[in-house]
Amino acid sequence: MYKRTWAVLATLVLGLFLLMPAGLALADGYDVSAKVPAPLPPDVPVVTTPGDNSVIATQTVEIVGTCPIVVPPLIVVIERDGEVIGSGTCSPTGMFSITVSLVLGVNVLRVKFMTITGESGGYGDTLNLTYDGESIKTSTPPKVNVIDNSLEAAGPLLIGLDYDFITYTTTQVTPVTVSISGGRPPYRLFVGWGDNSTKTYTVKTADTLVISHQYRSVPELPMKLLLRVQDADGTTTQVERALVSFEKPHDVPASSPLNPNGVNITPLEIWSLAAVGAALVAVISYSMWFSSHTAQSALKGKLRTRARPTPKKRIK
Repeated sequence: MYKRTWAVLATLVLGLFLLMPAGLALADGYDVSAKVPAPLPPDVPVVTTPGDNSVIATQTVEIVGTCPIVVPPLIVVIERDGEVIGSGTCSPTGMFSITVSLVLGVNVLRVKFMTITGESGGYGDTLNLTYDGESIKTSTPPKVNVIDNSLEAAGPLLIGLDYDFITYTTTQVTPVTVSISGGRPPYRLFVGWGDNSTKTYTVKTADTLVISHQYRSVPELPMKLLLRVQDADGTTTQVERALVSFEKPHDVPASSPLNPNGVNITPLEIWSLAAVGAALVAVISYSMWFSSHTAQSALKGKLRTRARPTPKKRIK
């Protein structure tokens, strides 16, 4: 009875030892944190090119300027009529470069700083740019679909992207909602995810769609999302958004818990696998103990039933 009790206790202890590494691994994989506002200096963005009151001959223009160097880096946001039309991250050298699309006529742009935790700073000087209507067109319209000549351009070609900046993580897929309007359909949507991954979509009519991407690493240098749309006439427009991650810069380690299909294994699956392993070891251990106990009992039984030799009589 005592031996059986000790065997069961030993099995339970062995199972706990098997579960402990999985529990410790899970504990190491989680960081408990609270939101602390990132530092926001009193400086405002300074645009160096193009100059104020410039006349721009193309629909897209690169806005370049200076910004303070802080950690984590600031996000530079460009607005027109209160709507964000582009954003980018301040570089380690204290510069920013963001390409935006203009509308016909005068574009009144305002530039401000934001932190990665969402705090907004003050606006720099207003930038007035005039687009004179010379749109960017390719030599031949893109072959994205059969062009329906009955569909006329419905205003300027626009990309809707309702984000100040895009936050991503390496543990989940990052979804982005995009809307396309104006121009003449069909459209070709080019997406540059910032990590050398690209994809092109065919969009038959003005529509809103959700695109997604799985980031595998957080680089040292800042990234930005690029969206470029071209309509049936070859007119092109594009937008950029800064990409921000709260993870430390890293590459995905080779020992990360991925199954053969490249899908992250969840903590529940890890605990389940550990429990199954512990149960299997417990069954094997109990079977080995039971077999040994049975063999020992049988051997004792044979020894007990063996005939004892008749004692010799002592001669007086």
